[in-house]
Amino acid sequence: MLSNARIEKLDSNDVFWILGSIILVSVFAAIATELYFLIVLPLFVVGAWITIADYKKLFYLLFISIPISIDLDLPGGLALNFFTEPLQILLTGIVILLLIQQGKNISKKYLTHPITIALLMHMAWIVIAVLYSSDVLVSVKYLLAKIWFVLPAFFLTMKLVRNTEDVKTIMWCILLPLLFTISVILVRHAAIGFSFDGVNYILGPFYSNHVLYASMIAIMFPFIWFMRRWYPTFSFKWWFLSFSFVVMMVGIYLSYTRATMASVFIVFGMYYIVKWRLSKPAFILGIATLFSLFFWLGHRNNFMNYTPNFERTITHQRFDNLLEATLKGQDISIAERYYRWIAGLYMVGEEPVFGYGPSSFYSQYKSYTLTSFQTYVSGNEERSGIHNYFLMILVEQGIPGLFFFLLFSFVLFAKGEEIYHRQHDLASRNIVMASILSLSIIYSLLVINDMVEADKIGVIYFFCAGLLVKFDLLAQKEKDLKPLNT
Repeated sequence: MLSNARIEKLDSNDVFWILGSIILVSVFAAIATELYFLIVLPLFVVGAWITIADYKKLFYLLFISIPISIDLDLPGGLALNFFTEPLQILLTGIVILLLIQQGKNISKKYLTHPITIALLMHMAWIVIAVLYSSDVLVSVKYLLAKIWFVLPAFFLTMKLVRNTEDVKTIMWCILLPLLFTISVILVRHAAIGFSFDGVNYILGPFYSNHVLYASMIAIMFPFIWFMRRWYPTFSFKWWFLSFSFVVMMVGIYLSYTRATMASVFIVFGMYYIVKWRLSKPAFILGIATLFSLFFWLGHRNNFMNYTPNFERTITHQRFDNLLEATLKGQDISIAERYYRWIAGLYMVGEEPVFGYGPSSFYSQYKSYTLTSFQTYVSGNEERSGIHNYFLMILVEQGIPGLFFFLLFSFVLFAKGEEIYHRQHDLASRNIVMASILSLSIIYSLLVINDMVEADKIGVIYFFCAGLLVKFDLLAQKEKDLKPLNT
């Protein structure tokens, strides 16, 4: 723990008198000076105390905050995700202090694990891409945000998660507030007749759009499904989790998000891919298919055969019309993606090695667009990205950047499969499988979205990666100790 000997010697009476004195002094000072914000000083003291004495509670609080976090606009065009982002920053500081205080005692197995090495290579190239960025300040902000995703969600997971019980606690920390947000949204949605065109207006303040809302639910449902197996059949918790699973599926359906619905079905195939040890060929086939598609579209300008009909490519007001338009290529969101993807490919041709710098796509892409693919929403007033995470990395970090991200992704699934088959008990095996399935949902969504850096997705993404490393090392430790117990 990040604590010193004096703190550890304090008993509950000491804590009571210290905090009680601070509260009294704060109240009297606030009344005397009429600076009433001093009344909240004890809250900061309690927060600091928890941070010093038991920062694992802050780690749990991070997961509680994910579903209920809200975006706040700050002066100067800045934005803050509250409460998640401040907690990530605070926990990042704790990780840095731990490295300073206990760096020599950290097991090299964590740092030399293939998943950790691949992640560090990915992060190292981001640093290089920042140095060559077209907008260094914006790219530095991206790098900092990436760091406070990776350090708390990945490295603290490896340190603080010690067994399956810790994972159960974290899952409950996410599930209960997630159910709260889903319930609020379903009640609001019912008030407008579950209309398709009104779904984006009833999500605030928890979710900025229906894609993020549905994605948050989807990436959690593998964990909730396996959580049911942790408790006796027909027990209260079993029934509660079964009901929660149904509510989550209803939430996904009524979000009217095509990609998320498809990702749920992909999970069933991924389950058997892992069970039958087919993750490596499946990953290679998937990447080869994606690259072949882009190559074919670029060959002899075949992509020009798919220019949208400006008059017929519109925003649809009914979900069944949207599905029909998707099959005909007349949906506005798909057409707008073509518009940005083509611009992105032209950008890669200009800066293939270092890219334009992390988080620089928006400021650069419009000069590379083709008017033939322009749509009604091409003004991009919401300042959104390219809507394909792989292409985004290629544009912003160059070919090496995409290579290192794909390497990290390949290692995640290839090693994840090995880790699953290496587990000795059912609970650990279910946690590893849930982590892999959650990651597979995220990756399926990355094909038409760029959301790893979204607060509700990014923390869980790196948390799942950290779980794979942790349970791999736990299985190895158990294997090493087993001969001693026989």
